[in-house]
Amino acid sequence: MTAERRPLSKWLYPEKKKLGEDIFPAGRPPFDPFPSVTNLLNAALCPVAAVHDFLRGNEGALLGQYDSRNLGELFHGFIAHLKRLIVDGKLDLSASNPGALEGAIQSIFLDYSSKRGFGPSAAGQVWERSIQPWVNRRLLDGSLGLLRKGDHLFFELWIVNPRMELTLDGGVRHYPVYGRADEIDIERQRIIERTVKPPISGGPPLLKDLQVWLLWKALTTLPKKDLPGSWRSVPFERFELMVETPEVDFVIDKASPDFETQLHAAYSWIHDICSFEQPGVMREVYDNAQCTPQAPHRECSHPFTGCFPRTFPFPSSRPEMKRIFAPWYRLLLWERMWQGDLWWYQTSMLDSQALVEKGLISRGRIVSSTPEKTEIRLEHGVPQIAGGFDRFEVVVFGTMACGLRTDAKLLEVTDNSLVMKFGGEGVSRAGSAVLFQPSSDSSSVFQRQPEFLTSGSQRGLFKVQKMGLIKPERAASVSQVQLLEAIFGPKRVAGRKR
Repeated sequence: MTAERRPLSKWLYPEKKKLGEDIFPAGRPPFDPFPSVTNLLNAALCPVAAVHDFLRGNEGALLGQYDSRNLGELFHGFIAHLKRLIVDGKLDLSASNPGALEGAIQSIFLDYSSKRGFGPSAAGQVWERSIQPWVNRRLLDGSLGLLRKGDHLFFELWIVNPRMELTLDGGVRHYPVYGRADEIDIERQRIIERTVKPPISGGPPLLKDLQVWLLWKALTTLPKKDLPGSWRSVPFERFELMVETPEVDFVIDKASPDFETQLHAAYSWIHDICSFEQPGVMREVYDNAQCTPQAPHRECSHPFTGCFPRTFPFPSSRPEMKRIFAPWYRLLLWERMWQGDLWWYQTSMLDSQALVEKGLISRGRIVSSTPEKTEIRLEHGVPQIAGGFDRFEVVVFGTMACGLRTDAKLLEVTDNSLVMKFGGEGVSRAGSAVLFQPSSDSSSVFQRQPEFLTSGSQRGLFKVQKMGLIKPERAASVSQVQLLEAIFGPKRVAGRKR
């Protein structure tokens, strides 16, 4: 955690009355960012990680020095798949002994991992390293056997709260946040964050306790009207919070004051880094860096790629490049905020009818669904957003603030329907429809702004700034280096001869 930082007096929100108007995106946005859970964890890890996140388009600080994203996604994805098979009534664990069950689950895993591009050798390593220890524990403690057909389990559930409440000095501060909860178990009243990262000093992996607490706080401070109708009487305040690893589970103390202290500081860093109003902020950021080249942070992916990259003699114009690039990062951040953060504010603060009128979402009902395609009949005809684009997101259960979302590829457009192929699992199969999307409920169809393209530009700019070579003969033959030297290097403008 960074040095103690004074909380903000308030977060700068866009004026709600202007959210429904057409806003011309120009200059510094008149609002603060709408951070994701990942953004906040980066800022809680180190303020320099927040600089990489917001100014350089790299939010992967917590991947560690060795990228375990694929392993973590496979671990969580398979457990969700296994539990869905049980609650869908497609897998019965009561009729076999633990040894036979483990073998059956291993077969299911090998098939699952193969469909996701893991060969037998890699899948076998993942099984031994993470899946098998988890399966053994769950068979021994009987928790898998407690699952029943029809149980309400929700995986990768989106939570979007524009005014999450944190206590401060006897009052509250409001902040925006969005993120996805790995698992919400309504029957057992539990929210789970799942990871393959190892525990630290007998406690949960770094910042995973803050992550599940943050999602719980965002969920419990949502207005009841923004929850799915069947959830408005669910006592989420009493839910148990758990960080689950292959070998051990950690129950998180919801009453710990450390979480709010960390988040007030994280929001403060994000605000100051993105506002560009205090000239000493960057110096303060680097004064509070959490590692040095001699003692790099073991859990951060940035030390030798972003914070302490190797210095090369060529291009020799690097100092001039750094000076000229500095305002470009700011302009790209503003573009990200206009494209992405404004969209999050609009879709979380405007009511459904206003979103429909602005063309940000369309409302409809799922009238038929197979693994190959799903038909959504729209309430007000096919919207303009369908023209020229084929990638959408669909809320298949719940609301824009709290619900299950899936990627969808547009296959066909009729007078009042969109025919789509859903991505992910558990949303397009008829066997799961009763859990996720009763045909009588409405769905929201929308397209996200492509802010990821701007993040890619930020990463590309930083990559150019870092590139370099050691040998002069090599630098002389590489066109990229020569181009940079020609553009940014020292040069003379010859005057006209008389």
